[in-house]
Amino acid sequence: MHHLFFNITFLIFSLWIHGLEGDATVWACNGGYSIDENGHGICKMQGQFNRKYQCPPNTCLTDDNQPWVPMSGCVLKHSPIKGQSNQQCATYDYNEPTVDYTCTNSGQKTYVCAGTLATVRPIICKSCIRILWS
Repeated sequence: MHHLFFNITFLIFSLWIHGLEGDATVWACNGGYSIDENGHGICKMQGQFNRKYQCPPNTCLTDDNQPWVPMSGCVLKHSPIKGQSNQQCATYDYNEPTVDYTCTNSGQKTYVCAGTLATVRPIICKSCIRILWS
């Protein structure tokens, strides 16, 4: 009986440890973050390997717990007015050829903002699954 109790306890402990390991994994969405048509968060990681992940949006926040990324040097897209502003980007996408970001704020206004993969503090997501880069 003690042997069975030990086996069950060990199994539960092993599953608990495995769960902790999975929860500790985070993805920094430096290449972009958006919401797809099904309401999933889409996290793009760019760098040595380009990877894309589908994540529950409620697990995606900045390191200071905001659901948006602050960006500066932003110009309203397709506008003749070229004044710069600071924006709170609810979604964003890195433009490698022009080394800037396309940013959409919560008011659905789209801007082009200065920034690089190294300078923008990205949204960080948890509990994601890898999907194909497209």
